[in-house]
Amino acid sequence: MKTNGLASILHDGWANILTGLGVLGKDKRMASEAVWRPLGEADAEALYAGSDIAGKIVDILPEDALREGYDLKGLDPKQVKKIDGERVRLNVDAKFEEAWKWARTYGGAGLLMVADDTDDLTTPLNPARVTTVKALIPLTRYEIVYTGSVEDDITNPNFGKPRTYQFNPKGGAGQKTGMQIHHSRVIRFDGVPLPPRLFVQNNYWGDSVLTRCYNAIRNYDSSFDAAALALQDFRVGVFKLKNLTQLVANGEDAKVIKRLQIIQQAKSVARAIVIDENESWEEKSTTFAGIPDILGKMKERLQAAAERMPHTKLFGDSPTGMGATGRHEEVNWYDHVSSRQEQYLKPRLLQLYRIVAAQKSVGLPLLPEEFDLAFRPLWQMDEKEIAEIRAKQSETDQRYVDMTVLDPQEIREARFAGETYSMETKVEEGSAPPPPPEVQ
Repeated sequence: MKTNGLASILHDGWANILTGLGVLGKDKRMASEAVWRPLGEADAEALYAGSDIAGKIVDILPEDALREGYDLKGLDPKQVKKIDGERVRLNVDAKFEEAWKWARTYGGAGLLMVADDTDDLTTPLNPARVTTVKALIPLTRYEIVYTGSVEDDITNPNFGKPRTYQFNPKGGAGQKTGMQIHHSRVIRFDGVPLPPRLFVQNNYWGDSVLTRCYNAIRNYDSSFDAAALALQDFRVGVFKLKNLTQLVANGEDAKVIKRLQIIQQAKSVARAIVIDENESWEEKSTTFAGIPDILGKMKERLQAAAERMPHTKLFGDSPTGMGATGRHEEVNWYDHVSSRQEQYLKPRLLQLYRIVAAQKSVGLPLLPEEFDLAFRPLWQMDEKEIAEIRAKQSETDQRYVDMTVLDPQEIREARFAGETYSMETKVEEGSAPPPPPEVQ
């Protein structure tokens, strides 16, 4: 910006002093600016609880990410069975889903691991001393708050975040209110990432996903509410009554009201308007031209603000595009969910399972390097798609048999020997199909 004594001129875009383009005081756009207004606790929870659209924006991603589950890799079957038993006992998936939802609603949340390694929760969690993880407790960012101590060791994985949290549970918890908890006992769920300065300003938490969507949700809900109100006045009756002003001035309101009641009664009984020859009645209709287009744009704007969620999920619409199946939108959405599973959800699950595996009942204080989680596919084919793929696979198999690349027994074992149908074909080293019969 440069000041010339009369006005400020924008120098990072088009400006014209004569027309006022880009000149503060003449160009109305110059008075606009980006403003970040984070949602407070009460506003966020009221929006989540009171708006069906806001609730979906918060809920759909965590629910989809955990819907099909995941498998533990790099362990023997007995170890997997033990950890799966703990997963059920602690209700891990439901607790993670709840904590993630609170993080998206409020901008942050934590999953408190209640372990029996010590009674002093201000000390780091010691996996070697954990006999049992007693419970997982989802807490919002307003229940575990920044205490004023931030990790300043840049080599520490917790760098730039609180060392301890103060526990302030909702509804009160007697003597436990205000106690300190070491960060290692909390699986931290952040909301939308904020720039460093705003992150500190926001008490070392992220932002609610509803902050960016707030105006779009408000405009969407208010537009549809206004359209619903307009429907009530779609047809308005206009009744002309002689000497109406004089009757009201003389305090004869009761006569006017009585006359209108008689007209409405006659209309309901005779399905016609019966009036005096000095009276008149007409109906006027409200036009709704253009309103559907405006409402459609409101939906598009809201969908753009809602993390690329398919309109079939966000609004419950019928699928459109790609042959009216909506597959393209769903594929893009599941790609987004898959990336959030890997980048956001997996590290937090691994943090928990390292503690769960160290319990005495499981007996894995040090998990192998190959230990990992594999999320099951979100995309589920329908019966028609499965049948089409198997038909193509059978044609390919037949060509392999005709070319003597494979024999029918190998194909049978590859496709049907496992618990489910498989399209993978493995040929053991040294095995070969029998040669074709010689032609006599």
